[in-house]
Amino acid sequence: MASKRGATPTCQQSQAAALHEQRAHTFKSAMRALLILDAVERSVGGRPLAELSSELGLDKATALRMLETLLAEGVVVKDADTGRYSGDLTSWTYFSEFLRPTLSFISSVQEILDAVSESTEATCLLVLPTLGGRAGSAPMYSLPDVGLYYDRSRAPESNPLHAAAGGKCYLAALPKEELTRYLESKLARATDNTITSPSALRRELARVRRQGYALNRAETHDGASGVAVPLRAPTGVVVGGLALGFVGTDVAEREGKAFLPALAEAAQQLSGLMSYRSWLRYVRQAGAQEVQSLSPWDTPDPAVEEDGVRRVRTVARMVRLMAFLFTCPEGVTVGEVTERRRLGKPTAWRLLNTLASAGVLWQDAPEKRYRISPLFWLARATVLRSAASRAGAVTSVLKEVAEATGETVSFGLPDREERVGVAYQFALPDRPVCWRVGHEPQAPLHTTASGKCYLAAQSKRAIENYIRRGLTPMTDMSITSSEQLRGELEDVRRKGYALNREEMSRGAEALAVPVADARGKTVGGVVIISVTTKLTGAQIKRWLPLLRRAADRLSRLLVPGWRQQLEEQGSAAAAESRGARVT
Repeated sequence: MASKRGATPTCQQSQAAALHEQRAHTFKSAMRALLILDAVERSVGGRPLAELSSELGLDKATALRMLETLLAEGVVVKDADTGRYSGDLTSWTYFSEFLRPTLSFISSVQEILDAVSESTEATCLLVLPTLGGRAGSAPMYSLPDVGLYYDRSRAPESNPLHAAAGGKCYLAALPKEELTRYLESKLARATDNTITSPSALRRELARVRRQGYALNRAETHDGASGVAVPLRAPTGVVVGGLALGFVGTDVAEREGKAFLPALAEAAQQLSGLMSYRSWLRYVRQAGAQEVQSLSPWDTPDPAVEEDGVRRVRTVARMVRLMAFLFTCPEGVTVGEVTERRRLGKPTAWRLLNTLASAGVLWQDAPEKRYRISPLFWLARATVLRSAASRAGAVTSVLKEVAEATGETVSFGLPDREERVGVAYQFALPDRPVCWRVGHEPQAPLHTTASGKCYLAAQSKRAIENYIRRGLTPMTDMSITSSEQLRGELEDVRRKGYALNREEMSRGAEALAVPVADARGKTVGGVVIISVTTKLTGAQIKRWLPLLRRAADRLSRLLVPGWRQQLEEQGSAAAAESRGARVT
């Protein structure tokens, strides 16, 4: 029913009116880039350009310009072989010291989900709409300790909002105009039970508003059902749903309703956690500090062309502003952004409005401070947990190369005496024949590919000191001649990569490229170890781009204090593998 003239609008309608006003003062190019970034961050295995442009309704040229800017800004990576784009996990490690409040907040949310899952013996899911507003995802969930359950980790990354119980809760609370726009678009089908008729969906959503909860009757997955209640922001606006997933097409409707009080209580607890007052408790407990700027995003006003790459200037500005906001956990005002980022006030205001209209920021009253939305953090819970551990982030980079090549990949560094090589982190391929790092004794640097990368970057004096201490062989293929080693290292410097031709162990060959720390100093190498075939010229040509991209990403992780953390976590992992052999 239409509201009467002079009637007070609902909270959701007021929010919609504010959002409409907000969108009138946004940067279109920045919003497009946020849509692309959201899509690639949610994807498993990356997204190709054609798929992104089609899904988001952008022409390829426009999508490519946005992606090239995001690549140049270091928040997206591209697979050289497949051409797929994905979010860059390593970029988050720059903010590790500022993420402590966020990780504590995420842990508190997880505890609530775990408690609901334990008491109901069902899968508990936090359902949020994606930025495009057509699909819903469950970035956080808890699995019950029972034999038969709905496994969210094996489900698609997102489902149509109108198919999921949590999505229906969100749609049912939309203002009339926004819901009409949703219904006018094609209603995608996930299963035969998915509602695809606009009139039927209207009736379903009216039922949700009347009952206060929604059901999923095998509409997202065959053999599974669900029940959900609305998830509200502290202002009362519905931002998603809290759902229970069951095995069985009628379990939610037959038994799930009994758990509605527990769901509603948990949703209320989550709403309280998202308030600014609650957030400040996490910030102050963690002792988070604000900073003036953060490399490599410390230039507030990027040039149209930097490092030979043409950027969409507004998009680059937005990325650097987001990086700055990540380091300001208590939020900022427009004036503070203008002063500290040296941006014009109209530009700063429009950038903040763009991020707010995309749900990246919330503006808290009465201080009118913009802060990163708790929903933004929740949507990225998995990647933030991974990025919290530098060693974990290193392993993630190595795993990508191992999956792409089908070979063992390791990050090799010299020991403290700079005589032998140590594989502090490694990743194994999904195959029975592989090199198990840690079985062989630690090998002299000159017998390993990563060790050669390190030696080749040292001064002539350092190399001669190394040679004078003796060139101990590991196999009959190891270099023992000082003249041959000097020539080999010169070859490494010239080519930019090193080879190991069964010099460390019979049956294993390796290809490595140098890895430098954040200051540009070579510290070791990232290496592919092959045990199935001889390294051919074609393999080297195919694998070098993968290794060089991995080396670049690893370099961005090697900030002050990196070695101690890798030694503590990586050496333990390597020690666990000792005793295993090449099979």
